Amino acid sequence: MLIKTYLSNIASISPRAIGFLIIIGGWEPIYQILKLFHLVGDDFNGFFIILAVVLSVAVFLFDYVKLRFKARRNLK
Repeated sequence: MLIKTYLSNIASISPRAIGFLIIIGGWEPIYQILKLFHLVGDDFNGFFIILAVVLSVAVFLFDYVKLRFKARRNLK
């Protein structure tokens, strides 16, 4: 239940962060299937998941700071 609340809060502040996580992180299963059939090597093992998490956090922080500045400006 706690994870659902966190994801809801993140999605309300920055839906783009969830989108980055789903779209870029979604390439990891495709890569693993290609690796299973020996169509690709071990070069990008875990790369897509790490990239998705880093970009999601960066986009969330950017959107959060932008939201805070907008709220602070409206208070003045």
